[in-house]
Amino acid sequence: MLPFQAACIKLLIIGLGGTGSFLARHMACLVWLLRNAGKEVHLTFIDPDIVEAGNIPRQNFCPAEIGRYKAEALAERYAWDFGMAIGCIPTRFSPDLVHTEWQTLTILVGCVDNAAARMAMNTALQANETLSSGECRTTIKSFLQQQASDTFALSVRLLPRSRTS
Repeated sequence: MLPFQAACIKLLIIGLGGTGSFLARHMACLVWLLRNAGKEVHLTFIDPDIVEAGNIPRQNFCPAEIGRYKAEALAERYAWDFGMAIGCIPTRFSPDLVHTEWQTLTILVGCVDNAAARMAMNTALQANETLSSGECRTTIKSFLQQQASDTFALSVRLLPRSRTS
C-alpha cells in the first residue's frame, strides 16, 4: 500500500510553555524545509497565555516579550526568521478551531500542561474519527504511535482527512 500523500499539511502547535516554546523553532524550520521542497504547509501556534517574567528562565522567551501573548510572540519571531507566515491563535484550544478538509493532513502537536486542554484535543480527534478513511488513518496513526516516546512531555496527535469540503 502506498502512503497517503496529502496535498496540504496543517500543523497546529498547542501550548507554548516549557516544551512548546522550544519546539516552535524546530517546527518552523520543518515547515520552511517542506515548503522549499514544494509542499503546501501551514503552521499555527495556539496558546492563551501571556509571557511573564517567571517564564524567561525556563521557556524560550526574552524580556522584550513580557506582556505579549506567547503565540503571538513566537509566531512573529519565527515568521520573521524564516520569511513565512505563521498563524497565531491566542486563545484556549477548542475543537472548533480544527477544520478538516479533503486532501489535507492536519496534525495536532500537544505541548499542554493541563487535563482540560488534553480533553479538548481528544474531543477534536473523536469528532473527526468518523470522517477518516480507515486504512490510511490507521497506518499513519500506527507510525506515530511507534515513534512516540514516553520520556517526552509532548504528544503528537493526528486528525484524519475528510471529504467535508
